[in-house]
Amino acid sequence: EKKVLTEVDGLIVNTPSSLEAYLKRYPDLAGHVTMIPNGYDEDDFVDYRPMKSTQKMRLLYSGNFGIAGRHPGPLLEALRQLVGESRPVQLDLIGPHGPKLPNLIGELGLKDHVRFFEQIPHKEAIHAMAGSDILVLYQERSEARVTPIAGKTYEYLRAGKAILAIAPP
Repeated sequence: EKKVLTEVDGLIVNTPSSLEAYLKRYPDLAGHVTMIPNGYDEDDFVDYRPMKSTQKMRLLYSGNFGIAGRHPGPLLEALRQLVGESRPVQLDLIGPHGPKLPNLIGELGLKDHVRFFEQIPHKEAIHAMAGSDILVLYQERSEARVTPIAGKTYEYLRAGKAILAIAPP
């Protein structure tokens, strides 16, 4: 890293914390670092038509769930409480998940309220967002100096749906 960064003409970072961290570690980069935050492509939303579900309140999580520091417990426990109150609710999980997750869902009595989908093409994910009521964003805690921002954050914001964020302060 040091060798590369001492020879570059410029560096592009995507978060304020990464900008701060690099400038602190490599002060000679001052004036040569540009921050371009993550975002979304408006072209992905040309045919976007948000709609409300009619039968159940549909929550959608798109991405890795139950792995990489994203503990499923808090969300699943909240879902279990809603189910216990006879609330019509469903959680759709699109993408990879931990191997123990289906068993945990069964133990919590949520099999009829959680659906798993394999990773899908981006355009289909946007369509799935349109048909959901609440988009679930899960940002794991990081002790690192550089704090990541989930890539889907900006698409979720653009979707104009309610967002349930599980995130550190």
